[in-house]
Amino acid sequence: MQRDELYLDAELTVERVSKYLGMAPKLILATMNQHLGKNFNAFINEYQVAAGLASNLNRFYHINLPYPHACGLVPMQRLGLSR
Repeated sequence: MQRDELYLDAELTVERVSKYLGMAPKLILATMNQHLGKNFNAFINEYQVAAGLASNLNRFYHINLPYPHACGLVPMQRLGLSR
């Protein structure tokens, strides 16, 4: 996931990842749930949030939705700009 940066695709789906890995989508989802305790979207969102923080992606709306779940703060709070 990190090496090929698949998570940078805002339209990424488990079907695309399954084709890339040559694995069944159900196997990917079951593995994530069982070993990571996360669903596919939560897993990808964590990578997208981290990438957004590191490179300041211009997808604020897209990244703002999963941000509180991954970091515990909304982006404005993280930057110390909350009211």
